[in-house]
Amino acid sequence: MAVPVTLQAWQAWANRPDPVPPVRLSAAARQALPSAAQLAYDAQRLAWLSADVVFDTDDVKALTRMVRVATVRNRVDSVTARRAIALSGASTLGKSTAVLHLGRRHDRAVRARQPAHPHGRDDALHPVVYVVVPAAATPKMLMHAICQGLDLPWTTHATTQFLTDAAIDTMTALRTSMVIVDEIHNLRTNRQVGAEAATALKLFAERLDATFVYAGIDLPRSELFTGEFSRQITGRIVVHQMLPYTFATRTQQGVWVDLVASCEDLLVLTRHPARSLTAHAGYLFDRTGGSLGTLRALLADAATEAILTHTERVTRNLLDATPTDRQADDLRTARDAAALPASVARRRGSGRASGAGGGSGG
Repeated sequence: MAVPVTLQAWQAWANRPDPVPPVRLSAAARQALPSAAQLAYDAQRLAWLSADVVFDTDDVKALTRMVRVATVRNRVDSVTARRAIALSGASTLGKSTAVLHLGRRHDRAVRARQPAHPHGRDDALHPVVYVVVPAAATPKMLMHAICQGLDLPWTTHATTQFLTDAAIDTMTALRTSMVIVDEIHNLRTNRQVGAEAATALKLFAERLDATFVYAGIDLPRSELFTGEFSRQITGRIVVHQMLPYTFATRTQQGVWVDLVASCEDLLVLTRHPARSLTAHAGYLFDRTGGSLGTLRALLADAATEAILTHTERVTRNLLDATPTDRQADDLRTARDAAALPASVARRRGSGRASGAGGGSGG
């Protein structure tokens, strides 16, 4: 399913039943199925590997609390600026997944509080609007994206003010109470058009009785949060920083091992020994740089290969042959390069010590 950047797509995603894992069969039980049933079972497992399963990690829990508090506070009628939430972190850490999950949860909670519609639907209620900021956004491009999220028709001749007013009126009529703005780092406030777009978004948010949730890459160091414009917004936004997992202490290693085990539990393979990948937790940390998104992708890709080749288990050799994303590769390359001089120095030091000892003994 594509990113839900229209009302219709969002509602289809919000209403979609939560994914259910396939029944875990043994190799013998799968083999006993008719050929057509085997193919259907494999297709079900392959789809499950790409399902939107969100772990209740510490980041998700913290963000949930922050959004819940901000949403409750923002319900109060007030003419002052409302509290917003920003989720920051490197790519592949799961920012978009987290905010989409929170938006979906908010959507369902709001609809559950509403009186039942006589025909089982309420087209006049859309609690959440999801917007992706386009690269190098101008004010008009930004408003186009918002109007797209509202399924509003627009023409290239429409002015920014017209689009803004139309979006405000529509969100008010739809009783929108949460606006998710993803890829917010695309607002480059060190350029005039970027600063104008950021100002347009600020003014837009001030006119809506809604909680704004922003997500973007490395926001505390982005132009939006460090430039002159930051004085207008940083006092209104609570930032949660998502960080890669670490593997230095026993506690950190235990957290990572549990995460590997949770990801491994999602692999419905007929010959894979349960929790066997936890023995390779250190290796998996090195391959993924502590990124949950990269870990899940690596294991899912390996499990897909195991299903397609009928080997039905994920081994160290299979993981070695399964590529990771470019960012994880670059991190690993940089880490290896940084470690190389120290190891070379140790070898050279060891060699000099042996030579000196040999000379002394002679």
